[in-house]
Amino acid sequence: YATQADGVQLGLVNYRQKEMKGIQLGLINACPTTEVDILMYGGNQTAGNIAARFKNRMLYTIVGLGGYRLDLNDRFSATAFYRAGISVPVVKRLSLSGDVGFEHIEAFDNKDAATPARLYALQTRISAELKIAPRFGFFLSGGYDWTRRYGHAGNFDKGLFGEAGIILSAK
Repeated sequence: YATQADGVQLGLVNYRQKEMKGIQLGLINACPTTEVDILMYGGNQTAGNIAARFKNRMLYTIVGLGGYRLDLNDRFSATAFYRAGISVPVVKRLSLSGDVGFEHIEAFDNKDAATPARLYALQTRISAELKIAPRFGFFLSGGYDWTRRYGHAGNFDKGLFGEAGIILSAK
C-alpha cells in the first residue's frame, strides 16, 4: 500500500489512492483509473470460470477460479489461476489481447491411477473482446496449454483450448 509513489511500485498487491504516474509491478495493481471487470466463461477445458481482471492502460492481470476440469476425468475438479497480459484497442468497442498464465489444478479425492491429485498448467492465450455497452461485453479466446505434474519432468497433457464468456465492468 503506497500513497506517494510516482516511480515504480513493487509488491504482491499494489494500491495507489491517486493517479499512478509511474509503473506498478505486482500480482494485482490498482489505482483510481484501474478498470475492474468480472469475467464469467467456459470452454473445452473447464465447464465454468469466474475471474477478476485488473486493467491499467494496456496491461492487465486476471485472478480466478474454475470448476470441473473437463480433460481429467468425469469427476469433480477445480482450478485457481493467474494471468498477465496486454490489451490493444482495434476500434472503439473491439480490442485484442494476449496473456500468459499459471493454473493450479486440484483433483481432490477423485484422483485415480491415471489422474494425479494435483497438477499445474502453463498457458498462452489470445482474445478478442467486444464491448456491447459500457458495462457489458463478450470475449472469445484461444490458446495453448502445457499441463504438468508437480515435481515431475515432462507434460501430463498439452494442447489447444478455446473459451467464450461475458464481461461485467465495474465502471
